[in-house]
Amino acid sequence: MLLQSIPAEQRTVLYNVSWETFEAFLRDTCEDRGSRFAYDCGTLESMTPLFEHENPKIQFDRLIFALGE
Repeated sequence: MLLQSIPAEQRTVLYNVSWETFEAFLRDTCEDRGSRFAYDCGTLESMTPLFEHENPKIQFDRLIFALGE
């Protein structure tokens, strides 16, 4: 398995990963993980969203909640 990590983008790419390994990885990380995962033909990519992308989503969520109140 080869590993390539790009810290500026906060993503990691693993090559030659089997589907079974990918499924086990998803089971082990549970549903409440902060990372996003993508799998395609043996290539597994893990990405952690940057704060700049997540913050507007949180603010929008709070707005919708306040409007619902």
